[in-house]
Amino acid sequence: MTHLRLNRAEIDRLRSLPTAHRNKSGFANFIFRLGERVDPNTGSIELSRPEIQRIQRYIKRYKTGGYQMMLKKAFKRPLNLQ
Repeated sequence: MTHLRLNRAEIDRLRSLPTAHRNKSGFANFIFRLGERVDPNTGSIELSRPEIQRIQRYIKRYKTGGYQMMLKKAFKRPLNLQ
């Protein structure tokens, strides 16, 4: 497990997915679950290696979608992504 600490803007971005979008796709549900797991006070979240790989893959492969931008804005700095 990898422990990350998100800043306020990253937390807000990750948790900005409307509840109505939760079951629209597996990708939306993945983002929603990440938002539920991040501690809103500290920004602390633990991610497994497969979760980190999934985030990296979504950001790199699908660069222009709304969900992808949400992930990029939330995890680019904590994961040192380009």
